[in-house]
Amino acid sequence: MQKKVALVGCGRNSETHLRVYAQNPEVDLVAVCDIDQGLAELKAKKFGAKSFSTIYEKILSLDLDLIDIVTPTTTHSILAIQALERGHNVLVEKPMATSSRECDSMIVAARRSGRALTVMHNKRFYNSVIQTKKVLERENLKTSRMRVAHFFIFGSVGGDWILNEESGGLLWDEMVHQVYLLQYFMGSADRVYGLAKKIRNPVHDSITILLQSESGEGVAEYEWSSKAPLQTFQLFTKEGDRFDGDLDQDFLVRWSGSRPTGIPRYLRRFDRNLSLPLLKWRSQRKLRSDHPVYGHLTPYKGTFATVIGELLSFLRGERDGPPVDPGEGLQAIQVLEAARESIQTGRVEKVVR
Repeated sequence: MQKKVALVGCGRNSETHLRVYAQNPEVDLVAVCDIDQGLAELKAKKFGAKSFSTIYEKILSLDLDLIDIVTPTTTHSILAIQALERGHNVLVEKPMATSSRECDSMIVAARRSGRALTVMHNKRFYNSVIQTKKVLERENLKTSRMRVAHFFIFGSVGGDWILNEESGGLLWDEMVHQVYLLQYFMGSADRVYGLAKKIRNPVHDSITILLQSESGEGVAEYEWSSKAPLQTFQLFTKEGDRFDGDLDQDFLVRWSGSRPTGIPRYLRRFDRNLSLPLLKWRSQRKLRSDHPVYGHLTPYKGTFATVIGELLSFLRGERDGPPVDPGEGLQAIQVLEAARESIQTGRVEKVVR
């Protein structure tokens, strides 16, 4: 039976969501909503939505299985709470909200309504991240430290709301990815030290955050206006293993002892770096068959297909819980609040929970 979905917020990022819904035969895309009527109508026609509206109340009155909120962060809390209180399941884009207080209110609304609240922490669903987590759990390996870096080459792309303090700026909109990935592998951070500069924008656009948890230390790095892209993670275990993940190409190299795993035996006598082209090629071949319903997807867009697909499976009763618990969204915001405080004070700050 098809799940009835409405999407709210027809900006640039909405297309990544709408493409998944439009190409999934198990989804009935009932409506899209935006304060810009022309934009709402355009997206409805492009992705086959049955209707469009500029009035959120009309969306809330529909018979729906899911409302997907892809609006500026400052609106996440109020829109999500209204949807939950009206009996709708909610998927909300990252970051979950502009404050931990708002996150708490959203979680309370979800509990009271008995509906699901899911946060779009999509970078948890790269194949390289998923495989790293599986290996750690299967072999009972313990993380000792981790680094997540994202150097962005399209600094002129994005809505103006991303580059203002009211929405949290790039600290909220972009560093949230690195923070939730670090906590996914290392557990909840206890202390945070933040460093940031304003190089080309009115908000901090060059940011480094140091996190400390019970399991070890994590480093999150972000650069908004880089001349060369970089999306990587490096994870080290207490047992001496190293995992290198390339998120642009979505492939993983594990260094265990003197050689990477996952390559043919006859290549092991060569220098380990010679294996990287082969691993990259194998990863690209696999990506073409990972999401047959949606056709060819870049690794980044594939993560949205995975999150939405798993959420729909949960709504059909095929899995025990949603793909991302809202508590993870709250924990990420708590770390960002401590990082913002640290940037202002120049001191290590405790994460308030």
